[in-house]
Amino acid sequence: RVLQSQPDSPEAAAGLAHALIAEKRYADAQPVVETALQHDPKSPTLNAQLAAILNAQGKQADALSVLEKLQALEPKNRAVTQMLADAEAQAGNLDKAAADYAELLAALPSDPDLLDAQGQILIRQKHYPQAIDSFRKAVAARPSDVDAWSGIAFAASEAHLYQQELDALSTRSKFAPETPATLFLWATAYDNLHQSKSAAEYYHRFLAAAQGKFPDQEWQAKHRLVTLHR
Repeated sequence: RVLQSQPDSPEAAAGLAHALIAEKRYADAQPVVETALQHDPKSPTLNAQLAAILNAQGKQADALSVLEKLQALEPKNRAVTQMLADAEAQAGNLDKAAADYAELLAALPSDPDLLDAQGQILIRQKHYPQAIDSFRKAVAARPSDVDAWSGIAFAASEAHLYQQELDALSTRSKFAPETPATLFLWATAYDNLHQSKSAAEYYHRFLAAAQGKFPDQEWQAKHRLVTLHR
């Protein structure tokens, strides 16, 4: 109704777009935002909304273009830089995303969300010891950070640091229930440490929880159980 009476109002357009985005009505929100940007092309709010809409629709390249424009308008806006870093990570531009997160962490070195995001990028870059360091800083700031404990466990598994992996899984279990992924990590860690009884127990628990959704890991678990039960 406000837009009908004030069609050039960027605030009204942003408000309507916010409501539509919250309802995941991205196709409806996009023309509202694009029309408003014709009147106020430098609006940080509207540009951020357009980037979110495009990203939600799988148009990462277009979203990146909008965010790069937005960062040029707001070079010191940390929220914009984080949005750009997230978009770069989703688009697979890991080096750019890592540089953005390094910039953000220079200002906020103990922010657990930033440290978690940096850790995930380091895992994707196969920099496992550095990822563990990042996640450990996150749990130092937020001990109940389930994502960080999961990250430590996975990175430690990839780095063949199996006792660290088990310690991280044990701490994680204090804050969240097990998932098929964590059960598989428990199983393989015990398996690699030659603790056959515990490995077999967790392979069985993993198979009961997986229910055909993790075919590669289920195949591995079944074959390891055959060997462990010999």
